[in-house]
Amino acid sequence: VYKAYLPSEPFEVAVKVIDMPKSIHDPCTLGDIFTEVTIMDELRQEPRVCHLVDYGVSNGSYYIATSWYRMSLKAWRAAQPPGVPGALLPLYLCVAAKLIDAVCRLDEHRVVHYDLKCDNVLLLPLSPETTAEAMLRQPPGAASPNFDVVLADFGESVVYAACDDGYTTRNRGTEYIKSPEMLTVANASSKERTTYDRRKKVGANKATDVWAVGCLIYELLTGEFLFFDDDWIRFFIRVTSDSMGDDIMAPERLAPIRAVEGGEHVVDFLLWLFVRDPLRRPTIQDVAKRWDLVRALIAGGGGEAAEAREDAA
Repeated sequence: VYKAYLPSEPFEVAVKVIDMPKSIHDPCTLGDIFTEVTIMDELRQEPRVCHLVDYGVSNGSYYIATSWYRMSLKAWRAAQPPGVPGALLPLYLCVAAKLIDAVCRLDEHRVVHYDLKCDNVLLLPLSPETTAEAMLRQPPGAASPNFDVVLADFGESVVYAACDDGYTTRNRGTEYIKSPEMLTVANASSKERTTYDRRKKVGANKATDVWAVGCLIYELLTGEFLFFDDDWIRFFIRVTSDSMGDDIMAPERLAPIRAVEGGEHVVDFLLWLFVRDPLRRPTIQDVAKRWDLVRALIAGGGGEAAEAREDAA
Protein backbone atom coordinates (compact mmCIF):
# COMPACT_ATOMS: atom_id res chain seq x y z
CA VAL A 1 0.00 0.00 0.00
CA TYR A 2 1.38 3.40 -1.00
CA LYS A 3 0.50 6.88 0.18
CA ALA A 4 0.05 9.48 -2.55
CA TYR A 5 -1.76 12.68 -3.40
CA LEU A 6 -3.34 14.06 -6.54
CA PRO A 7 -2.42 17.64 -7.53
CA SER A 8 -6.01 18.13 -8.67
CA GLU A 9 -7.53 16.99 -5.36
CA PRO A 10 -7.21 18.45 -1.84
CA PHE A 11 -6.69 15.10 -0.12
CA GLU A 12 -4.25 12.19 0.12
CA VAL A 13 -4.98 8.69 -1.09
CA ALA A 14 -3.83 5.17 -0.28
CA VAL A 15 -3.04 3.03 -3.32
CA LYS A 16 -3.18 -0.73 -2.89
CA VAL A 17 -1.19 -2.48 -5.63
CA ILE A 18 -1.65 -6.18 -6.40
CA ASP A 19 0.59 -7.89 -8.94
CA MET A 20 -1.02 -9.80 -11.78
CA PRO A 21 -0.17 -13.51 -12.05
CA LYS A 22 3.08 -13.94 -13.95
CA SER A 23 2.55 -17.64 -14.71
CA ILE A 24 -0.11 -20.33 -14.48
CA HIS A 25 1.38 -21.35 -11.12
CA ASP A 26 0.69 -17.97 -9.49
CA PRO A 27 -2.62 -17.56 -7.63
CA CYS A 28 -5.33 -15.71 -9.52
CA THR A 29 -6.50 -12.73 -7.47
CA LEU A 30 -8.82 -11.17 -10.04
CA GLY A 31 -11.98 -12.64 -8.51
CA ASP A 32 -11.17 -11.33 -5.03
CA ILE A 33 -10.22 -7.90 -6.37
CA PHE A 34 -13.41 -7.70 -8.43
CA THR A 35 -15.48 -8.53 -5.34
CA GLU A 36 -13.59 -6.01 -3.20
CA VAL A 37 -14.12 -3.22 -5.73
CA THR A 38 -17.77 -4.17 -6.21
CA ILE A 39 -18.42 -3.98 -2.47
CA MET A 40 -16.60 -0.68 -1.98
CA ASP A 41 -18.38 0.83 -4.97
CA GLU A 42 -21.74 -0.35 -3.59
CA LEU A 43 -20.90 1.20 -0.21
CA ARG A 44 -19.41 4.40 -1.61
CA GLN A 45 -22.06 6.56 0.10
CA GLU A 46 -21.69 4.90 3.49
CA PRO A 47 -19.70 7.18 5.84
CA ARG A 48 -18.39 4.28 7.93
CA VAL A 49 -16.86 2.40 5.01
CA CYS A 50 -13.46 3.15 3.49
CA HIS A 51 -14.07 5.56 0.58
CA LEU A 52 -13.18 4.24 -2.88
CA VAL A 53 -11.53 6.88 -5.09
CA ASP A 54 -10.44 4.90 -8.16
CA TYR A 55 -9.41 1.47 -9.40
CA GLY A 56 -7.92 -0.03 -12.52
CA VAL A 57 -4.99 -1.82 -14.17
CA SER A 58 -1.52 -0.40 -14.77
CA ASN A 59 1.86 -1.90 -15.72
CA GLY A 60 1.03 -5.49 -14.90
CA SER A 61 -0.72 -4.70 -11.62
CA TYR A 62 -4.20 -4.07 -10.32
CA TYR A 63 -4.65 -1.01 -8.14
CA ILE A 64 -7.32 0.24 -5.76
CA ALA A 65 -7.13 3.87 -4.59
CA THR A 66 -8.98 4.89 -1.43
CA SER A 67 -8.96 7.87 0.90
CA TRP A 68 -5.97 7.99 3.22
CA TYR A 69 -6.69 7.58 6.92
CA ARG A 70 -4.24 8.58 9.63
CA MET A 71 -4.27 5.43 11.72
CA SER A 72 -6.00 2.16 12.41
CA LEU A 73 -8.01 1.34 15.50
CA LYS A 74 -5.27 -1.13 16.42
CA ALA A 75 -2.62 1.61 16.41
CA TRP A 76 -4.91 3.88 18.42
CA ARG A 77 -5.59 1.18 21.01
CA ALA A 78 -1.88 0.37 21.30
CA ALA A 79 -1.26 4.00 22.31
CA GLN A 80 -3.81 3.78 25.14
CA PRO A 81 -3.05 2.44 28.64
CA PRO A 82 -2.81 -1.36 28.82
CA GLY A 83 -5.60 -3.42 30.31
CA VAL A 84 -9.10 -2.00 30.74
CA PRO A 85 -8.79 1.45 32.36
CA GLY A 86 -12.04 2.26 34.15
CA ALA A 87 -11.78 5.96 33.29
CA LEU A 88 -11.72 5.15 29.57
CA LEU A 89 -14.52 2.56 29.62
CA PRO A 90 -17.29 4.99 28.50
CA LEU A 91 -15.07 6.07 25.60
CA TYR A 92 -14.42 2.47 24.55
CA LEU A 93 -18.12 1.64 24.80
CA CYS A 94 -18.94 4.55 22.47
CA VAL A 95 -16.33 3.43 19.93
CA ALA A 96 -17.78 -0.09 20.09
CA ALA A 97 -21.26 1.31 19.39
CA LYS A 98 -19.90 2.97 16.25
CA LEU A 99 -18.35 -0.33 15.17
CA ILE A 100 -21.62 -2.20 15.65
CA ASP A 101 -23.46 0.45 13.64
CA ALA A 102 -20.92 0.09 10.82
CA VAL A 103 -21.51 -3.68 10.68
CA CYS A 104 -25.28 -3.06 10.68
CA ARG A 105 -24.78 -0.97 7.55
CA LEU A 106 -22.90 -3.83 5.90
CA ASP A 107 -25.81 -6.13 6.71
CA GLU A 108 -28.26 -3.69 5.12
CA HIS A 109 -26.26 -3.93 1.89
CA ARG A 110 -25.97 -7.75 2.13
CA VAL A 111 -22.23 -7.67 2.67
CA VAL A 112 -20.34 -10.05 4.97
CA HIS A 113 -16.88 -8.78 5.93
CA TYR A 114 -15.37 -12.02 7.33
CA ASP A 115 -12.31 -10.27 8.81
CA LEU A 116 -13.45 -7.77 11.43
CA LYS A 117 -10.55 -6.80 13.69
CA CYS A 118 -8.97 -3.58 14.95
CA ASP A 119 -6.34 -3.69 12.20
CA ASN A 120 -9.10 -3.43 9.58
CA VAL A 121 -10.81 -0.44 11.19
CA LEU A 122 -9.52 3.03 10.28
CA LEU A 123 -10.12 6.31 12.09
CA LEU A 124 -11.49 9.50 10.55
CA PRO A 125 -11.25 12.73 12.63
CA LEU A 126 -14.54 14.56 13.03
CA SER A 127 -12.79 17.85 12.31
CA PRO A 128 -10.07 18.46 9.69
CA GLU A 129 -8.18 20.47 12.32
CA THR A 130 -7.89 17.46 14.66
CA THR A 131 -4.29 16.26 14.81
CA ALA A 132 -3.12 12.68 15.14
CA GLU A 133 -1.85 13.49 18.63
CA ALA A 134 -5.28 14.80 19.63
CA MET A 135 -6.85 11.59 18.37
CA LEU A 136 -4.44 9.49 20.42
CA ARG A 137 -4.88 11.59 23.58
CA GLN A 138 -8.60 12.01 24.13
CA PRO A 139 -9.73 14.69 26.63
CA PRO A 140 -9.95 13.38 30.22
CA GLY A 141 -13.40 12.03 30.98
CA ALA A 142 -14.48 12.07 27.31
CA ALA A 143 -17.55 9.90 26.74
CA SER A 144 -17.23 10.01 22.95
CA PRO A 145 -14.15 10.18 20.70
CA ASN A 146 -13.18 13.01 18.38
CA PHE A 147 -13.10 10.56 15.48
CA ASP A 148 -15.38 8.17 13.61
CA VAL A 149 -14.65 4.58 12.60
CA VAL A 150 -14.33 3.33 9.03
CA LEU A 151 -14.35 -0.34 7.99
CA ALA A 152 -11.62 -1.30 5.52
CA ASP A 153 -10.01 -4.26 3.73
CA PHE A 154 -12.81 -6.11 1.98
CA GLY A 155 -10.46 -8.63 0.41
CA GLU A 156 -12.09 -11.51 2.29
CA SER A 157 -15.63 -10.18 1.97
CA VAL A 158 -18.69 -11.41 0.11
CA VAL A 159 -21.72 -9.61 -1.30
CA TYR A 160 -24.88 -11.57 -2.02
CA ALA A 161 -28.35 -11.05 -3.52
CA ALA A 162 -30.40 -13.60 -1.55
CA CYS A 163 -29.84 -14.94 1.96
CA ASP A 164 -29.31 -18.46 0.61
CA ASP A 165 -26.42 -17.11 -1.48
CA GLY A 166 -24.69 -15.52 1.52
CA TYR A 167 -22.77 -18.67 2.48
CA THR A 168 -19.13 -19.51 1.89
CA THR A 169 -17.32 -22.83 2.13
CA ARG A 170 -13.95 -21.12 1.67
CA ASN A 171 -11.78 -20.49 4.72
CA ARG A 172 -11.70 -16.70 5.20
CA GLY A 173 -10.39 -14.25 7.77
CA THR A 174 -7.92 -14.14 10.65
CA GLU A 175 -7.57 -17.38 12.59
CA TYR A 176 -8.30 -16.25 16.14
CA ILE A 177 -11.47 -14.31 15.31
CA LYS A 178 -13.06 -17.07 13.23
CA SER A 179 -16.44 -18.41 14.27
CA PRO A 180 -16.96 -22.13 14.96
CA GLU A 181 -18.61 -22.63 11.57
CA MET A 182 -15.71 -20.90 9.80
CA LEU A 183 -13.14 -23.06 11.59
CA THR A 184 -14.98 -26.19 10.44
CA VAL A 185 -15.96 -24.87 7.00
CA ALA A 186 -13.62 -27.27 5.17
CA ASN A 187 -15.65 -30.20 6.45
CA ALA A 188 -19.01 -28.53 5.93
CA SER A 189 -19.36 -29.43 2.25
CA SER A 190 -17.74 -32.86 2.45
CA LYS A 191 -20.00 -35.45 0.83
CA GLU A 192 -18.34 -38.17 2.90
CA ARG A 193 -19.98 -36.93 6.10
CA THR A 194 -22.69 -39.21 7.49
CA THR A 195 -24.89 -36.14 8.03
CA TYR A 196 -24.38 -34.74 4.52
CA ASP A 197 -27.57 -33.33 3.02
CA ARG A 198 -27.33 -31.62 -0.38
CA ARG A 199 -30.58 -29.73 0.32
CA LYS A 200 -29.16 -27.99 3.38
CA LYS A 201 -27.11 -24.81 3.05
CA VAL A 202 -23.70 -25.27 4.65
CA GLY A 203 -20.76 -23.04 5.40
CA ALA A 204 -20.40 -19.66 7.09
CA ASN A 205 -22.66 -16.67 6.54
CA LYS A 206 -23.35 -13.27 8.12
CA ALA A 207 -23.60 -14.86 11.58
CA THR A 208 -19.80 -15.10 11.37
CA ASP A 209 -19.57 -11.29 11.45
CA VAL A 210 -21.64 -11.26 14.65
CA TRP A 211 -19.09 -13.58 16.27
CA ALA A 212 -16.28 -11.35 15.02
CA VAL A 213 -17.97 -8.27 16.48
CA GLY A 214 -17.71 -9.86 19.92
CA CYS A 215 -14.01 -10.54 19.30
CA LEU A 216 -13.58 -6.98 18.03
CA ILE A 217 -15.15 -5.45 21.14
CA TYR A 218 -12.90 -7.52 23.38
CA GLU A 219 -9.84 -6.51 21.35
CA LEU A 220 -10.86 -2.86 21.67
CA LEU A 221 -11.32 -3.13 25.45
CA THR A 222 -8.13 -5.07 26.21
CA GLY A 223 -5.86 -4.75 23.18
CA GLU A 224 -5.70 -8.55 22.85
CA PHE A 225 -7.42 -11.32 20.88
CA LEU A 226 -10.03 -13.00 23.06
CA PHE A 227 -9.44 -16.55 21.84
CA PHE A 228 -5.70 -16.41 21.17
CA ASP A 229 -3.91 -19.52 22.39
CA ASP A 230 -0.38 -20.78 21.76
CA ASP A 231 -1.89 -24.26 21.55
CA TRP A 232 -3.95 -24.21 18.34
CA ILE A 233 -5.68 -27.51 19.10
CA ARG A 234 -6.87 -26.17 22.46
CA PHE A 235 -8.10 -23.00 20.73
CA PHE A 236 -9.96 -25.05 18.12
CA ILE A 237 -11.63 -27.29 20.71
CA ARG A 238 -12.62 -24.35 22.92
CA VAL A 239 -14.32 -22.52 20.06
CA THR A 240 -15.92 -25.41 18.17
CA SER A 241 -16.77 -27.94 20.89
CA ASP A 242 -18.55 -27.92 24.24
CA SER A 243 -16.22 -30.63 25.55
CA MET A 244 -14.47 -28.00 27.67
CA GLY A 245 -17.74 -27.11 29.38
CA ASP A 246 -19.88 -24.01 29.09
CA ASP A 247 -16.90 -21.67 29.50
CA ILE A 248 -16.44 -20.75 25.86
CA MET A 249 -14.21 -17.92 27.09
CA ALA A 250 -11.33 -18.60 29.47
CA PRO A 251 -12.11 -17.02 32.89
CA GLU A 252 -8.68 -15.38 33.02
CA ARG A 253 -9.48 -13.54 29.78
CA LEU A 254 -12.63 -12.05 31.31
CA ALA A 255 -11.00 -11.09 34.62
CA PRO A 256 -9.65 -7.68 33.43
CA ILE A 257 -13.14 -6.65 32.30
CA ARG A 258 -14.84 -7.93 35.46
CA ALA A 259 -12.39 -5.89 37.54
CA VAL A 260 -13.72 -2.61 36.12
CA GLU A 261 -16.86 -1.02 37.55
CA GLY A 262 -19.69 -1.96 35.21
CA GLY A 263 -17.55 -4.57 33.49
CA GLU A 264 -19.89 -7.36 34.55
CA HIS A 265 -22.47 -6.04 32.10
CA VAL A 266 -19.93 -6.31 29.27
CA VAL A 267 -19.10 -9.89 30.31
CA ASP A 268 -22.82 -10.77 30.31
CA PHE A 269 -23.08 -9.28 26.82
CA LEU A 270 -20.19 -11.41 25.54
CA LEU A 271 -21.63 -14.57 27.12
CA TRP A 272 -24.95 -13.79 25.42
CA LEU A 273 -23.31 -13.14 22.03
CA PHE A 274 -20.92 -16.09 21.75
CA VAL A 275 -23.26 -18.91 20.75
CA ARG A 276 -21.58 -21.72 18.84
CA ASP A 277 -24.67 -22.57 16.79
CA PRO A 278 -25.00 -19.82 14.12
CA LEU A 279 -28.75 -20.44 13.87
CA ARG A 280 -29.16 -19.54 17.54
CA ARG A 281 -26.67 -16.68 17.56
CA PRO A 282 -28.19 -13.18 17.83
CA THR A 283 -28.38 -11.02 14.72
CA ILE A 284 -26.34 -7.85 14.38
CA GLN A 285 -29.52 -5.85 14.96
CA ASP A 286 -30.03 -7.72 18.24
CA VAL A 287 -26.43 -6.96 19.13
CA ALA A 288 -26.95 -3.23 18.51
CA LYS A 289 -30.01 -3.12 20.79
CA ARG A 290 -28.31 -5.12 23.51
CA TRP A 291 -25.20 -2.94 23.38
CA ASP A 292 -27.31 0.19 23.84
CA LEU A 293 -28.71 -1.45 26.97
CA VAL A 294 -25.22 -2.33 28.22
CA ARG A 295 -24.15 1.29 27.89
CA ALA A 296 -27.29 2.45 29.68
CA LEU A 297 -26.72 -0.03 32.50
CA ILE A 298 -23.13 1.10 33.01
CA ALA A 299 -24.04 4.77 32.81
CA GLY A 300 -27.05 4.35 35.13
CA GLY A 301 -25.65 1.98 37.75
CA GLY A 302 -27.39 1.12 40.99
CA GLY A 303 -31.04 0.15 41.09
CA GLU A 304 -31.81 1.39 37.58
CA ALA A 305 -29.16 -0.90 36.14
CA ALA A 306 -30.41 -3.92 38.10
CA GLU A 307 -33.98 -3.30 36.95
CA ALA A 308 -32.94 -2.89 33.31
CA ARG A 309 -30.87 -6.05 33.55
CA GLU A 310 -33.90 -8.04 34.70
CA ASP A 311 -35.94 -6.61 31.81
CA ALA A 312 -33.21 -7.63 29.32
CA ALA A 313 -33.22 -11.20 30.60
